[in-house]
Amino acid sequence: MGLQSFLFYVTISWLPEMMTAKGIDIETAGWMLSVTQLVGLPFGFLAPVLAGRFKSQWFLVIMLGGFALFGYVGLFIGTASFAALFVYSVFIGMALGGIFPLCLAFIALRARTAGQVAQLSGMVQSIGYLLAAIGPMFIGYLHDISGTWSIPLIAIIIVTIFVIIFGVLSARDRYVA
Repeated sequence: MGLQSFLFYVTISWLPEMMTAKGIDIETAGWMLSVTQLVGLPFGFLAPVLAGRFKSQWFLVIMLGGFALFGYVGLFIGTASFAALFVYSVFIGMALGGIFPLCLAFIALRARTAGQVAQLSGMVQSIGYLLAAIGPMFIGYLHDISGTWSIPLIAIIIVTIFVIIFGVLSARDRYVA
């Protein structure tokens, strides 16, 4: 939950700046962020529905995590063409749009009782949003000290890999208590 929120808030905060560094004008970069948000909407509805239909959700984690990796790695090594940046934005949007509701579904799927759901939700969201709160500042700090978006994007890619690892572990057909 925390790492997913980290990615979301970092993307919302810095994606337009990353794109302007690639040569896209600020207005277009802002529209790209809007595209990222709009594309995520259907995935926000679809991910928890699919999660509830299966005992293990590892394939959803791998798919959505793969979308995020493709998008962020594309920003890191890809071309600066409008079409490429648009595609990266779409993949990031699909990933972030689906991962958040999947995290929320995990809370309900991994607890036996309503009381456990409330306890688990309180724990993961309090810790999660603490991580999310430091994300944009940390990535901005990395950008300031490096003078480039390469180091921050490497950090984002590493966080994405951890989202996949912890997501696959959370997707196992088990209860937390």
